[in-house]
Amino acid sequence: IEIEGDSFYSEEQILSFANVALQSNIFVGKMTATPDKIAEKLPYVESAKVDFVIPDTIKITIQDAVPSYIIVNDGKFLLISSKGRILDVMTDNSSNYPVLSSSALQTTTIGDYVSYSDENVPVILEEISDSLSKNEFKGITGIDVTNTANIKLVYDNRIAVIIGLPEDIDYKIRTAMAIITEKLDPNKTGAIYGTLDVSSCSTNKTSRFNPNETIAVTTQLRVQLTHLNPQQRREQRLQRTVMASISAYSPTQVLILATEYLLLIQTATVLPIALIPMVTDTQMYSAR
Repeated sequence: IEIEGDSFYSEEQILSFANVALQSNIFVGKMTATPDKIAEKLPYVESAKVDFVIPDTIKITIQDAVPSYIIVNDGKFLLISSKGRILDVMTDNSSNYPVLSSSALQTTTIGDYVSYSDENVPVILEEISDSLSKNEFKGITGIDVTNTANIKLVYDNRIAVIIGLPEDIDYKIRTAMAIITEKLDPNKTGAIYGTLDVSSCSTNKTSRFNPNETIAVTTQLRVQLTHLNPQQRREQRLQRTVMASISAYSPTQVLILATEYLLLIQTATVLPIALIPMVTDTQMYSAR
């Protein structure tokens, strides 16, 4: 018996649900095998197929699920595949998967597929996940499909990317990637904050960037903060404020921001990562 394509489970785990055995007739083995049960019982298996190879081999081919994003639920992190299946429940997001903002979940059981009130959401998320993977666009830290007519992504917790309607998603993502990596921050300074609107780039070939807008705290950070005691929360918020601001402002401005945070933390539970003033300067980018 040969097993190929699997990265998550042992041979024994897969065979326990395959209904094939050593020394069995390969033709009978293929007929009695239960590949659907393998995928049903093992969440990280997207699909399984059983074939025979003459003269004497049964071959089980596994297609792994692709972990794509996180949904935060009751202080836990649900790891979701590109197809929308709940793969695991984790205590943190140490792998930095994008955090999904969406409507309330109807199930949180490992192995189930996430069900949304808007039936278009799974298709949209799969298209986003496939595009990010295909284009190797790293650094997306948030996905917001709360309003499917105004889809948003967050890059590195500092640049909001407006996708808008679920049309030409791959083109919009490729455009955003090119603008961020080639024009906005080619040297990867991490000092660029703002909102990049690519919602109409596929129709009028124009995108807009509004720099220095306030970027709100992400769901991921909000939940991470809930696991800390009050003093640790204060320290972490202050540290993030200073680190996010120091590259863009003078020491005096940073001190003012830090002082404001020390005052606000006493009464607020969730605060912005950086209080960055709104400016009217808008940069426009046209498709090449």
